[in-house]
Amino acid sequence: MIDLLTSPAGKNPVVISAVFPASSERLFDAWTQADDLRRWFGNDPSDLSAIELDLKVGGLWRFHMRTTSNKSECLEGHYIEIRRPRRLRFSWTHVVVTHDDVVKHTPPSQVDVQFEPMGAATRLTLEHKEISTRSGRLGVGTGWHNSLKALSHLLGETV
Repeated sequence: MIDLLTSPAGKNPVVISAVFPASSERLFDAWTQADDLRRWFGNDPSDLSAIELDLKVGGLWRFHMRTTSNKSECLEGHYIEIRRPRRLRFSWTHVVVTHDDVVKHTPPSQVDVQFEPMGAATRLTLEHKEISTRSGRLGVGTGWHNSLKALSHLLGETV
């Protein structure tokens, strides 16, 4: 069973740490392969309609969410650092396009994911910083918590 250690709700930065029963290479790949990401990312991974990944420093990543009649949403950013299998850093922005084509972006924030080998397991430490509002930090914290639980299921562990 993984144990999710988190920063206090709403605090900056959002920090989550957990040990997964997988090698650092496998865990890193789960963060950088679209087929894996579709199975674990988000409050409900079935909400992802498309994933774009250009896995290089400066490359764009974009996760398209299923659209409604009122809006379409995506999460997007650029890769800042890629050191397989130890570290992944990227920028993060939530983009909403309303039915009347008004585009709203959250201010950019940054995600730093570190992978620390521990024998046959790996400790993942995620720090999501520079989120401008407490409500944004609460939403992101809940989203990461749910995503990492789904990731543990993908890797064969029950929470």
